[in-house]
Amino acid sequence: MELDKLFAEIEESQRQNHTVIIVDDNRAMTDYLSEFCYDNNIVSHAYNNALDALKNFTAIKPNLLIVDWLMQPMDGLTFINQVRKKYDQHVPILFMTGSAQPTTQIRALKNATCFVEKNNDNNELLEIQIKALLNLKAVNNKNNAEQVIIDRLCFSSSERHLFNVWHEAISKHIKTDYSLTDIVNNMQQSPNKIKSFISRYFNVTPQEYVISFRLYKAEKLLLLGEPIQHIAEQLGYSNSGNFSNAYKAKYGLPPLQYIKSKRVAAVY
Repeated sequence: MELDKLFAEIEESQRQNHTVIIVDDNRAMTDYLSEFCYDNNIVSHAYNNALDALKNFTAIKPNLLIVDWLMQPMDGLTFINQVRKKYDQHVPILFMTGSAQPTTQIRALKNATCFVEKNNDNNELLEIQIKALLNLKAVNNKNNAEQVIIDRLCFSSSERHLFNVWHEAISKHIKTDYSLTDIVNNMQQSPNKIKSFISRYFNVTPQEYVISFRLYKAEKLLLLGEPIQHIAEQLGYSNSGNFSNAYKAKYGLPPLQYIKSKRVAAVY
């Protein structure tokens, strides 16, 4: 199977959904918001560390950020300032905190779109704000994207769930210091089960699958004109040389030559 076609199908499916990054060091809060997103057909990426969220921002390209204030090692105000300065000046940002002093609101709203005080009584307001910022309808339409490759794999319901969890996990940690073992453990799955599953359906190792997915994302970033050094950093490579070597091993050409050939082919 050509994995890039699978990745493109998954990406197209997700494009019909909204994508949200949630940043809060309170796991109960990220679990609650992730469940809300799932129930409303929203693709969510939850982080308990703002630095990890920042590293993955470009690869995920969210439609909305939901950000807590008081976190370590990077607080929410610093995080949204970095997003506005380096990554995206327009993405809506919902800022929330349990310390809702007027001065905090003023500081937050310099870069955030709206502000919600974080407490259980405000959960309904929080959900309304999320839907409003994403322009969601009260009744969500189901995702109608065709999934030819995935349907052809004939997953059982439990296998489809495992695949969704697997792909969500590697997407979330596309650029972190997490090893493959860390990712699998974070999924609360046995490494042998993941290895067997990926090998059976995709004829590659989990590590090869992750590398192929990273390089697929790299192609998209290259077509957007992102510098090679920046892409290497975004996708977790130690330097641009290692990235270029991996890219050539998969696509047969160094990154810039490959993208140039694709653009020429598109003209003709």
